[in-house]
Amino acid sequence: MPNKQVEKSPIDTLLLKIQRHGWRDRLAAQFQEQYASKLRWQIVVRMEKMGFVQQRFNPQFLGSLSSRRLELYENTLSDLRIAILGGLVGQFIERVDQGKVHQRFVYYVGGIIQHLLVANARSLGLIPRETPAVAIRSICEAKQDATRRARIAWAKFCFEHRIRDAFLTRAPSWLFDKIYRNVHHVADYFFEIFIPAQCEHLSSYPSNILNILADMFVDGDFYLSDALDFAGTVTPYATDVEIKGQVPADTSDDQYLSAMQRSSQRGST
Repeated sequence: MPNKQVEKSPIDTLLLKIQRHGWRDRLAAQFQEQYASKLRWQIVVRMEKMGFVQQRFNPQFLGSLSSRRLELYENTLSDLRIAILGGLVGQFIERVDQGKVHQRFVYYVGGIIQHLLVANARSLGLIPRETPAVAIRSICEAKQDATRRARIAWAKFCFEHRIRDAFLTRAPSWLFDKIYRNVHHVADYFFEIFIPAQCEHLSSYPSNILNILADMFVDGDFYLSDALDFAGTVTPYATDVEIKGQVPADTSDDQYLSAMQRSSQRGST
């Protein structure tokens, strides 16, 4: 019989050494040489995909960036360094060993970068501080399918982890294992199917919409037969067609930021 091919581990030996011995000078220098440039480019790529810059820039030449976008890049790079030194390598290795992560470190960190960019962009006023009520109601207000899908993606990005926790804390004992094993399917169903189905009733709900909908969803366990194996089609993504997009070529940076601020003010009302 032919030998079964063994899948190569995404963990390289340098990361294992760092986990075992800590950030010794030699290991830190090796990490810098092997990963520093790749991680900077990950930030650049994410900034472009998320609409914070019009086109990709070279992280070695930052003079083309406006002051606020330069601050966004530098703050994210600084926060990423803090996260890596604070245990991100060990977290990555643990999740690979548990079978929860199958990608290499630089791509795993890409997801961390995306969240850091959103947090820093909010602190700089580049995107609004979204609330669940605003995000969910915006889904229902969408007139076009593409707009609705973009807003579902944004809501997932902002609140998917919160709704997963809400399901697990609310699940009765006899349903907990089923929901736990399939929580990503259940969350997809919640955002893509359940929320749009509740739109006509949302105006009567108070501001804690997310908790109310989570209660309704778990209490009405008849949804679960469809939710447990639901294949979602909307990827969580930090973009929203109304509050952020590619900057038009003829729009100045100040005009763009002013438009973003107006969107933020609309979202807070």
